[in-house]
Amino acid sequence: MTRKITLLLPLALAVSASPQTPKKTPVAGTGATVQAVIALEDKWVDALQKADTETLNSILADTYVDTDEQGQQSDKQGILSALKSADLKFESLKVSDMQARTYDAAAVVTGTGVQRGTFKGQPFTPQVVFTDTFIRQNGNWRAVASHRATVPGEGDPSPVSAEPYIRDREAQWAEAVANGDPSVVQRILADDYIGVDAGDGHLYDKAEAISFIREHHSEFVSNRLNEVKIRFFGNTAVAQGSESWERRMGDPRLGRFVWTDTWLLRNGRWQIVAAEDMIAPPLPANKASASNEPHTVTASNEAEIKALYDRWAQALQARDIDGIMSVYAPGDALVAYDIVPPLQYKGKDAYRKDYLDFLAHYDGPMHVEYRDMGILSSGDVGVIHALERLSGKLTNGQQSDLWLRVTSALRKIDGKWFIVHDHVSVPVDFETGKAALQLKP
Repeated sequence: MTRKITLLLPLALAVSASPQTPKKTPVAGTGATVQAVIALEDKWVDALQKADTETLNSILADTYVDTDEQGQQSDKQGILSALKSADLKFESLKVSDMQARTYDAAAVVTGTGVQRGTFKGQPFTPQVVFTDTFIRQNGNWRAVASHRATVPGEGDPSPVSAEPYIRDREAQWAEAVANGDPSVVQRILADDYIGVDAGDGHLYDKAEAISFIREHHSEFVSNRLNEVKIRFFGNTAVAQGSESWERRMGDPRLGRFVWTDTWLLRNGRWQIVAAEDMIAPPLPANKASASNEPHTVTASNEAEIKALYDRWAQALQARDIDGIMSVYAPGDALVAYDIVPPLQYKGKDAYRKDYLDFLAHYDGPMHVEYRDMGILSSGDVGVIHALERLSGKLTNGQQSDLWLRVTSALRKIDGKWFIVHDHVSVPVDFETGKAALQLKP
């Protein structure tokens, strides 16, 4: 789906934890610092493939910690020992969507990786997202932390797993038109992607799709997915749907994109290789209201809610505040009860500040784990409850490991699930008046 309206805008109103093979994808950020970090990533990749522990020793800080897809942590010596003993073997490593950001004496590199190899005879997870964190020590950049996580549905040919992934990414693309975040488009569009522009019919590539979002998002008040139907043909999926948009000015102010996207599973990853869409009038009032009426509950509702929580967990583990907040309802529709004062947080902005304060207590990557999760849905309302484990190293050097009780209420707004209420709690011992923080399931 192009999400472009050239004819309507005549005045142009807007892996692994280890890095991968030589980077050919665009890198966010410029300057000597970014280039130095990227060069170090390339050196790291080469050392892993050659099991060159001497070079790795110079790249990894002595305090380096690696967190894998299952939440297992390894230190520098553990990794070097595994390479020396051949318990850890890399056959191939490929990366895409890599971005580097610098913060004075720190740098963060994120990306998506396709990897092949074994650890103690067990194959690697083929498709991961990764975050590498560097700090400058005595004038040299050293890696202090790496974290990788699986991408739900991204590399799974099964329609049961891939369908909610594709549905969720289509919804994110629709929202990106108005919020200006091209990151999802960078991930889901193949490098050889070709689209047909909805306005003048010209062919455009991935770079132009990303540029459109960056340059024109301010022209839109909103752009929301209405519906999408997905059919699978082996390693190919065809997604057809529509989304409704509202512009800030101009005529018409309201309209729809109606589109067909072709997804292809290759190299262990679902991506869009072709798209074509058209501009259509807004939905009639009777159909728009009908779309908000209760509908038959299907397993896909619960799969979509689960995918939303998986996305939230990945964002929290990466300490990605924008990714965390993307699952919450906009504006004042959100009310949250957290375990810290005040009694309640009203609105997305207030809850975002709460998250930022929470993340500031941690030093490095975090780990999220769920137990006894239950998901219920009826029509456009959903509820999820679970025992949630949060662990990680605090800024004071202590290791935090805490089990919480969490319940969230969700609503489907314009075809997409959002959390409208969070309730996080821990049991209290009434005799002492203190929270029971040591309980485990």
